[in-house]
Amino acid sequence: ELASSQDWRLRALTRAPVYLTPDNAHAEAALASLFPELAQASIRHDVELLINERAFRARGVGTQAAWFDFAALCDGPYGSADYIELARTYPAILISRLPQFTPFNEDAAQRFVHLIDELYDRRVKLVAAAQVPVVELYDGTRLRGEFARIESRLIEMQSREYLAEAHRLDSPE
Repeated sequence: ELASSQDWRLRALTRAPVYLTPDNAHAEAALASLFPELAQASIRHDVELLINERAFRARGVGTQAAWFDFAALCDGPYGSADYIELARTYPAILISRLPQFTPFNEDAAQRFVHLIDELYDRRVKLVAAAQVPVVELYDGTRLRGEFARIESRLIEMQSREYLAEAHRLDSPE
């Protein structure tokens, strides 16, 4: 461990946007560039993680970060317990291909709500490439109230103050 007054991960996160739109080749290149800085060591690509006896396909995993396509995180039979374990394990999570949520993908939207709640509570740093800006992320009615909270959290998670906070292994409750 290096003792330093400079947190290099914070420097990496604050010099570039952490919520990228649109989700295109430029956004993917930005994630690919940022991932090694956040992961720090022991990087493995195209990895299957077993969490609570459920398989998650990660694009990349390092000591301090994991990178997923949205579908690998929220288009399966996953729940809060899985997201809690991810949030405890990785101080940073990168997500590619974050869609706009409509009435046709409400189940994935509900899982995304649970994921963001757990990442936020544990102060996990989130970098995402999304099809649309945060305020356009949800285009439905059933989860409108929950998404108002999620939009607020996603905006806060981009702030320097949030990015400077330490990763928590447990929820603040």
